[in-house]
Amino acid sequence: MKKKLKIAGAVIVAGVICLVLFLSTMLGTVIKLGVEEIAPNYLGTPVTIDSIDISIFSGEGSIKGFVIHNPKGFQTGSAIKLDEASISIDVASLLSNTIIINKILIDAPQITYEGTMDSSNMNVIMANVESATASEGDNNKATNIPVKKSDENVVTTSKPQGTGDGKKLIISDFIVKNGKVNISSSLLGNRVITMPLPNIHQKDIGKNSGGASPADVFNQVLGELNDKVGSVANNVIGQLDCVSKNIKKLNDKLGGSSKDLGNTVEEGANKLIEGIGGLFGGDDK
Repeated sequence: MKKKLKIAGAVIVAGVICLVLFLSTMLGTVIKLGVEEIAPNYLGTPVTIDSIDISIFSGEGSIKGFVIHNPKGFQTGSAIKLDEASISIDVASLLSNTIIINKILIDAPQITYEGTMDSSNMNVIMANVESATASEGDNNKATNIPVKKSDENVVTTSKPQGTGDGKKLIISDFIVKNGKVNISSSLLGNRVITMPLPNIHQKDIGKNSGGASPADVFNQVLGELNDKVGSVANNVIGQLDCVSKNIKKLNDKLGGSSKDLGNTVEEGANKLIEGIGGLFGGDDK
């Protein structure tokens, strides 16, 4: 009898262990599917993730192959891409209405800025997030929310679909470091110049309000990222634009040919690109 009880006990323990391991594996899969389904409703563009692995015991894990794709009409492959990020979640909070994320650390992301000083892929994505945030802020209305820019890539919705059961988020630490900004502009022709992205550290997102909606989180996180990326890109594009205009004016005064103008502009831009790269540590590609 005792032997049978021991065997039964061992079977139960083994079953519990298998169940815990299964739930641990499923946790990352569920979060991955949720992000890929919900995030595009706010960003207006596809989001893909290779894998999310999170321990059901510690809440520690990693996100691999995270990509925010570009809106339609842009030529570069992606807007934001990172090979791996670390994440720490309060596992118990997953059962509550407010999910607590202790820390998200994004190391060495690649952000592509495609466009001009006035219009870019990052601006379009940010406009979509602002539209979704405004829409969520007025749940009693079913009218479309206008956005700042008139662009076919900007998505306007009365309320994002697939937002789950209204869960809120608190992020204690959101850190981005060692990032790179790949700048693609008509002023650069077929070339891309890479510049360092200033580090970002945001604390206690959603804490003061008892939790923030996904739209509010995207708005705050991407808002600062967009400001930093835009500042870096616009500094480079602004200098190139200024040099290009001055060279054209000079060429017109001198009565140069269009061919000479093109060569002169290209030569001036190349020298400026090399100078910018050397000064700030950027890589001319």
